[in-house]
Formats: sequence, C-alpha cells, structure tokens
Amino acid sequence: MNKMKNQVNLDKTLSYTKSSFAVKDPYLVNGGPIYRATNWVKSFIAIRQIENEFIDFKSYNLDSQFRDINAQVFKAFSRHDKVTLQRSLSEAMYAWALSLRQDKNANPFMKEIDTLRPLQSRIYSENDHMLPEEQWAQITVLLQGRDARGAPSKLYTVFERRTADLTDYYDWKISFLAEEEDFILVNDVKL
Repeated sequence: MNKMKNQVNLDKTLSYTKSSFAVKDPYLVNGGPIYRATNWVKSFIAIRQIENEFIDFKSYNLDSQFRDINAQVFKAFSRHDKVTLQRSLSEAMYAWALSLRQDKNANPFMKEIDTLRPLQSRIYSENDHMLPEEQWAQITVLLQGRDARGAPSKLYTVFERRTADLTDYYDWKISFLAEEEDFILVNDVKL
C-alpha cells in the first residue's frame, strides 16, 4: 500500500504535462548571409547557455542524443507506445501523432538518419520572472535520411526542453516537425 502512495505518477510530472507555446525564433531556410552570420553567433551563445543549464547536455553529444530520441519515437509510433510518445513529443505533436496513428497513416518520423545538422539554438523565458519552470531551450536541426517507406527524406525538427527538467536527455521533446516546403511556408516572415 505504501509503495503505491510513494510512486511518482509520470503523467503528472512537469516534463510530461507542459510544452512551450511556440517556436520562439523560427529558422529562415532562405536567410541571407547577414542572417546566417548573426544566427551562428546567437546559436553559439545559446548552445553554451544550454550546456550550462543541463548537466547531461554537451554539444558534442547532440548528434547521438537526438538520433536516440528520434529512434525511440519512431519505434514508439510503430508499436503504439503512448508513454514514450508522450515523453518525447510536445502536447501538440503528441495529439498529432495519435491522430495519424488513429487514421492508420505512415510513420512520420525518420527510420534512419544519415545526417543530423544543427541549424539554430535558442534559450528564452516565457515571462519576466526567469523561473526555471518558464525557461525553454530550443534547438532546430535538419534530419536527412530515410522515412518509414525507405524513401529519402529531409525533415526540419525543433527539439525543446524546459530548464526545470534536469533528469536526463530524454527530457528533450520534439515540438515541431516538417518537410522543407512546409517548414519554409510556416517560417517565412514575408507572408
């Protein structure tokens, strides 16, 4: 009886129940040289801040950690493992994945990743309080590889993590996922 009271219900932990409201600073695929230079500087500073916030995160581990998370999500979608999907996807992405699964659509996540290229890193706060529960880190990466059908695929993916979630790198969530055309359309500031 006491064991049941002392167990933590994972569905109620903050990392399971809260996602950021949006991609804070969308990456512009067709940005010019000045944009790319300023983005590189901002991303360099942000990645150092992210390394300082999370003891389990080092920029040289980003490739292996994000590949691992993507592989887990791909397998979880195929097996209909809601626990892993909920842990590794933002609220909106989780609802989207469940609707795709319910409609019996193909797995939208990468089966094999050939290259993972970080494009942008940001760390920001939702409010002026600077509380750890309201601070977010977001890293936009380009995944190139093969989809569930084995066809070549290119996906822009935004991973996010709250600074209050300090347990391990599995707290990184996929908050946005799109193919190149959709990613450009969503992030085009000229519209």
